[in-house]
Amino acid sequence: MGYVFLRSQDIQLHLFCDYRNNVKLYPEFQKYFTDSKVPILAAWGKDDPIFLLQVAEAFKKDTSSVVVQLYDGHFPLETNI
Repeated sequence: MGYVFLRSQDIQLHLFCDYRNNVKLYPEFQKYFTDSKVPILAAWGKDDPIFLLQVAEAFKKDTSSVVVQLYDGHFPLETNI
């Protein structure tokens, strides 16, 4: 079986194009975070005009094992490496 490698840009585009269905899954994501206690690292753009800081802080409602790391820009992992 072959492997398929997707670039971050391709993954983000896919998520954006199907955002309506992704939002429907949020309660499942939140339940997983709460039940599993999986550690979360939220790398977030501190002045992001689209994904507001309050959204990153909301992870703290789902689990106590979250760290919110703030960076400049909209896509902090792509622009701050």
